[in-house]
Amino acid sequence: MRRGEPPGITPEDAQPVIERQQIDAPLILSALYTPQTIFVGPIEKIVKNGEASILAKFEAHPSFHRQQPEVAYLNAFYAKPDGTFITSRLVTTNDHAYGHFREEVVAGHESINFATKTKEYYERLRNRPDISLRLAHLDGATFGGIIRPGHIIDTIIRPEEESLWAIPGDHVIIRGVHKTHKDTPEVTLRNMITIVSRIPPEETLRADQLIEGAAQAAGVIALDGKSLDELGVLFGGIGEATFPGIVRDGDTVIYRVQNLREEKRGIKADTKITAFRRGGLREEPIGDIKDISIAVMQRKTLERMLKAA
Repeated sequence: MRRGEPPGITPEDAQPVIERQQIDAPLILSALYTPQTIFVGPIEKIVKNGEASILAKFEAHPSFHRQQPEVAYLNAFYAKPDGTFITSRLVTTNDHAYGHFREEVVAGHESINFATKTKEYYERLRNRPDISLRLAHLDGATFGGIIRPGHIIDTIIRPEEESLWAIPGDHVIIRGVHKTHKDTPEVTLRNMITIVSRIPPEETLRADQLIEGAAQAAGVIALDGKSLDELGVLFGGIGEATFPGIVRDGDTVIYRVQNLREEKRGIKADTKITAFRRGGLREEPIGDIKDISIAVMQRKTLERMLKAA
């Protein structure tokens, strides 16, 4: 510093520049979703020295978010006795698309539920009729197509040959029988691991619903202040996901969207999910989802894709 000059501010002394933005995610999503199919609450976006972090809270009430009305998850079923090949067939209806995209599209996360229910049905035939399964892990999920009401889909489950985990799970492909070309499945689930749930399913939010909540949070961020009337968003898939905990009625769910990065056609993000039990002060780990992929496009483009599906 030269004589007579005011003292400068070193990087160590500089105060961080913090910007906060409140986003009403349920209001934005209500353009295409009913309240029962929205799994995220208000979002707070915090930008500190150019780096963004996203925090969303959500009050969980599983009975409110249960599929309305009740639907069938398979119409036909076949399995080899040793479980090396399990398959079910389902004719989707408007009820399967309840509350989602004006009931024009079956939500991608419901495909994970279809696969879990198919595996659960197999286990009920083998073991005891009252067993309930929940998703514990996925190496990844890819949504390669759009499932609409009236589509006939086959869920095919085989043992996974390669796994990121030491425990081998199931490789799941969901194909549309209605398609002329079956090269690209609607859904691929890699190394799906399901475990027995000790809590009645009607008292918990399913893991696939939490995946949808994380995707909804990322999707709202991807809109960048625009409405769903201007832009369309599609959930493309996730990377590795683990669910060590469960969400019960009355829990406060916290989504922490991290490592947000722009892609050529949208965004990707990671999300950690925790929960405060009703009346509790301890934050418990619920889930960790990598590489949530959200595609962003003009609304007209999305409408054309829906018509072509």
